[in-house]
Amino acid sequence: MTSRSRYFLLAVLLVFATSLGTLVRAEIGGLNNDGSAEWQPLGPWKFLIITDGPEPIGIAWQPFTAPSPGHAVLNAQGFANDDGPPSSGYNPVSALPIVTWSRNSPDGYDVVYSYLTATGWSPPAVLADSAQDELDPSIVIDPLDGTVHVFYWVDDSIPRVMHRQAPADLSAWSAPIQVSDSSDRASRPSGLVHGGDLWVVYEMEAFGPGQTPRAIVLARYDSLLAEFVPEVLASTHRIGDVHPEVRSHSGRFWVEWIDADNEIAWIRQDLQGQWEAPRYEPYSSKLELFLARAGLRLRAVTVP
Repeated sequence: MTSRSRYFLLAVLLVFATSLGTLVRAEIGGLNNDGSAEWQPLGPWKFLIITDGPEPIGIAWQPFTAPSPGHAVLNAQGFANDDGPPSSGYNPVSALPIVTWSRNSPDGYDVVYSYLTATGWSPPAVLADSAQDELDPSIVIDPLDGTVHVFYWVDDSIPRVMHRQAPADLSAWSAPIQVSDSSDRASRPSGLVHGGDLWVVYEMEAFGPGQTPRAIVLARYDSLLAEFVPEVLASTHRIGDVHPEVRSHSGRFWVEWIDADNEIAWIRQDLQGQWEAPRYEPYSSKLELFLARAGLRLRAVTVP
């Protein structure tokens, strides 16, 4: 076991019901890996449900183990509370595992976050709340300086994508800024640091609620303009959420999304920084969808 893995371990638990692809439970917790019963933050383990929607609220957080002195469970009542799915990351600068999610309350959904310390998970702190629902946060941690970015969307009459950030020690959060244009119906962001730049992709209902085609929009933060500059990469006629994701691996950079009930689409930058034509991968079940999305990393890196 490497020295890094002793301090931070990630595991994915694949749990299925009798019906193939029906996902049933998930948990996030810190677990000792030294065999002792006393809690120490040596090995944060992450157990996540595998899902690509279309209804992400209410299917995450179901616990499968009981808390113990050596096992710190985060958001133990999240499943019963109908909380939204988590987004997590490890900060290499502050050495803090951080998780953010959309927490349900009598007033609606709010974005909260928690981090793991020597005494366990910090009390969830509210990052975004209003009279509307704040949903589907996506956490991004800059590997160079540890800056923590959180994207989320506000389910208002015109849905909008928002952004906040904090230094590695989480000592202060910036004021929220709107990523999407004020007239765009934008939702379901996914962020990433690539090539030293901060990126976020989201879906946009260009023709009104529930109408198609929907646009796949990628925005880059321009530090000189101090704003996000958007670019429409593609469109889709899927009726329903498309859950776009922005990815990078081994120097390659791409965006993927659910394009149809049996098809995933992805578009990649070539080595000169130009966007190639979209490519499509078939699937026939939720399990195959998960495997297709997982397999895209290999294809994005190796396909000519």
